[in-house]
Amino acid sequence: MKKSLIVILSLFFISLSFANDEKEPLPVTKDVDDSYKASGNAEWFSDQNLWQHFHFKAGLEKFNYQSLDNEFELAWSLEIGNADKFDYEYVLSYTHNYDRQTDIFSGETVRSTDVIMSQDFDINRIKGNLGLTTFFAMNRVKENNAYLVKYNVEASPFGLKYDLHESDKITEFSLSYLPAYYYSEYFDAGGAKYIDQALLHVVRISFSASNKALTFSNEIAYKIVNPYDSSKKIDNDYMATNDLTIAYNLSASFTLSYNSLLSVNKRRKSAQNLPSTDHRHGLSFSFVWN
Repeated sequence: MKKSLIVILSLFFISLSFANDEKEPLPVTKDVDDSYKASGNAEWFSDQNLWQHFHFKAGLEKFNYQSLDNEFELAWSLEIGNADKFDYEYVLSYTHNYDRQTDIFSGETVRSTDVIMSQDFDINRIKGNLGLTTFFAMNRVKENNAYLVKYNVEASPFGLKYDLHESDKITEFSLSYLPAYYYSEYFDAGGAKYIDQALLHVVRISFSASNKALTFSNEIAYKIVNPYDSSKKIDNDYMATNDLTIAYNLSASFTLSYNSLLSVNKRRKSAQNLPSTDHRHGLSFSFVWN
């Protein structure tokens, strides 16, 4: 895994070097300061402009406490990124879910933690509507002192992104292809350690529309799996996600949002005898600082 990560990081920094290539002028779709009105201009990357269009978001996803069985549930999230769409787009996010419950009769307490981290970085419109995109995502699931999922990593050093349409209200409508490295370390149904590595071919379509009060975004990803170990190949081997978010701006600083994440992972069924489909719903109250 270390060698693969070194290769991925090397390719990632190579992809960043393309950011300095000359770009064609693009039409302006947002009413921003004069220093931003030339879409091919990276002046916004200066310290002052970068922080001017930087946003920070902290959200409370879930909170519950019940004294009868000492049940406690808490989920929160953090996100940082650039607040507007320019040549470069970046988003770093972290979500932490914690559950604790005590059996009334046995007195046994079960604590579980689910952590999700992700990073997305895009270089838009290097040539015409074509740009570069990259992502990294990691998930860990722990129950008491045992990891049900120690590492579940997907990383792509770079891929191609084509902007299909953009306007004042449709802020994102793009099609992407990314080769990605997949690494998973967990325990199977019998309690044995299981390591899985594969090359993913990821096709992703992203859509986002917004007005002053409401934002709708949806991203669909289909991932063809080619395992490094051919003995771990399964029939109809693929993963897929549908990530939907609807956000309502309560004020300039507070947002109420609903998220639906539907995921399909055929390998989870074959290795851990768990359902291949998982559907998460979340309601979040967030503070946004721009």
